Amino acid sequence: MRVILSIIVCLLTLRFRTRRSLELEVIALRHQLGVLQRTKRHPPLITPGDRFIWGWFYQFCPQSVRWLRIAKPSTVIKWHRRGFLFYWRYKCKRGSLPRKVKGVLRRLIFQMYNENAGWGAGRIHGELQKLGYNITKRAVSNYLKRMSHPRPTPGWRTFLQNHMHDAAAIDIRRHFHVF
Repeated sequence: MRVILSIIVCLLTLRFRTRRSLELEVIALRHQLGVLQRTKRHPPLITPGDRFIWGWFYQFCPQSVRWLRIAKPSTVIKWHRRGFLFYWRYKCKRGSLPRKVKGVLRRLIFQMYNENAGWGAGRIHGELQKLGYNITKRAVSNYLKRMSHPRPTPGWRTFLQNHMHDAAAIDIRRHFHVF
């Protein structure tokens, strides 16, 4: 009796659904059938392409998780989020600058760092922005990490050698006798 009642309820609900919804459900069920026929094992082998398709289904029709029988709905939502993450990682890694400009920019970063050893990624980033380059501080620090041997910041010895000609010193102990 329960089986007959559930069939009648399903038939009544099908009557009020849109054509798009019915077509998507048929496609989803056929895809699942194809996966089950392809793998012939339990649990079925779900490929990255299958995950992509189910993530796409979930994006355009969130109720599609109810049609899925070979994976849990929470798994499909996880696949969708992971696909979204991969999409944005790909989009961000591509970059908007052409390769030639990147090479020029990389050389400029290395030149600024070598000529001004006290400058870090933040200062170089600021100077590049003043020059009109649109680059992030993180990208500058990544370029600086790639350098083979970053030289240490100059110490007092370097300071004294650079300013020796401007310095004057007097030995005060000779001229004043302290009792």
